Amino acid sequence: MQCSERGLAPASLTFIDRHRAMTPSTKDRWLLFLAAWILALCFAATSPSAIVYLPMFPAGLLLAYTKTGGGNEGSWIALGWLLYVIQAAYLFGTSHRTRFYIVYAILIGMLATNVAGCHKIVHEMSGLH
Repeated sequence: MQCSERGLAPASLTFIDRHRAMTPSTKDRWLLFLAAWILALCFAATSPSAIVYLPMFPAGLLLAYTKTGGGNEGSWIALGWLLYVIQAAYLFGTSHRTRFYIVYAILIGMLATNVAGCHKIVHEMSGLH
C-alpha cells in the first residue's frame, strides 16, 4: 500500500510541502470556526429570547472582569467585533498550521471569556429589580 493511498504525505516531499499538506483546509477551518462560535453562542444564551442581544455579545469580553454600567460599552462592543473580524481574517488567511492553531486557541479563550462575561451581565441585571 502506497503512502498516498493511506492519506499520508510521501517521504519524497520536502519539509515545506509536508507542512502545507498538514495545514487545515478551508472546509476544516470553516468547520472549526463555526463550531466554536455556535458552541459559544449556545452557552451564552440563557434563554431563546437572548437572540435579540446577539449584537452586544462582545460586551462580555470587557465586562467579564469589570462592573457593568461604565457608560462606554458601545465602543467596547465595536472594538470586540473588530477583534473578532481581524481574528477571523487571520484564521482564514494564514497558511501556517502552527499560527492557525495558536490563533484558534486564542479565539476559544476569547469566546469562553465572553460567555463568562455574558453570564455575569445577566446575573447582575437579574438583581436590578
